[in-house]
Amino acid sequence: MVSISARLPTEHAKRAVRGKTGRFVAWGCAGGEFLRELRWGGWREVLAVNMGWPCWVGVVAEDLDVQRRFYRDVLGLAELAAGPGWVQFDFGESGVLELVQRSGEPQYDRVRYQVGYAVADIESARGHLVSRGVQPVTKIEGDAQAGGRWCYFRDAEGNIFEIKERREQRAQ
Repeated sequence: MVSISARLPTEHAKRAVRGKTGRFVAWGCAGGEFLRELRWGGWREVLAVNMGWPCWVGVVAEDLDVQRRFYRDVLGLAELAAGPGWVQFDFGESGVLELVQRSGEPQYDRVRYQVGYAVADIESARGHLVSRGVQPVTKIEGDAQAGGRWCYFRDAEGNIFEIKERREQRAQ
């Protein structure tokens, strides 16, 4: 989207932008932005949670040891940290690859890939997603000792994704 100059329909609006589908007016809020989108002659409000490029990719593994050896020994990724049922690998500036043992928890109940998006304020972002009808899978988990906090959701087709508020962590 490219910023444009325009008279904004609300005194709270900070900027107007034009995208491929129409014209948007945006104003900030904690954890995201509210957008009014002008499309086919009418305005509608949408919420844009400030999520960047994925900071985390998860692989739910049937055999964690086999997958760990593959990513470490075959692909040459550096391990960041590990614990019972999980291991993390450094992806440099782009984030973390985490292998997680398949379990009965809904976010790890079958072998699959999952993505996680960084957010600045997880409580606010989670609240906004839930208020927009996004189905939560878990409550907020983790803490500073765990490298940050996260929670899981299902998208419109049932795919699992994560939002994560994380502290920086790199391989030694």
